[in-house]
Amino acid sequence: MTIREVVQRFLDIYASGDLKPLHTLFAPEFEFELLPKSLGVRSRKKEEFIEWVGGVFKAFAGGRVKIEILELIEVPQSRKVVVHAKSYDTTLANGTPYNMEYIFTFTLDETGTKVVHLTEFLDSNMAVQYSSQGFVVQG
Repeated sequence: MTIREVVQRFLDIYASGDLKPLHTLFAPEFEFELLPKSLGVRSRKKEEFIEWVGGVFKAFAGGRVKIEILELIEVPQSRKVVVHAKSYDTTLANGTPYNMEYIFTFTLDETGTKVVHLTEFLDSNMAVQYSSQGFVVQG
């Protein structure tokens, strides 16, 4: 699997709403960070992240988020990829369109097939706007 395929697999899982495949996409030592830190969301290990994001997805119609890649930058020597992405065709459960931009940084294991670290940077302004509508990402 190429680095791009690993990233696309992650996005496909999010779009499906079935998060079970994350168990095999993530390495045992997986860790997640949500930025900016001012959102107050603490880092999470693999199982805790999958449970947490499943709870977050309940706020979306259909329990899923569709995300498209706008730009992808690979740094093979460090097993990292940086992705600028945005949501599309996604609404909150209350019908509000969900238009979010992201910067994801994926770090892969030595095989290049498992994610060991994921950093997600949200559009802070949109996060504040959605929180005023009841969508709050809990720490």
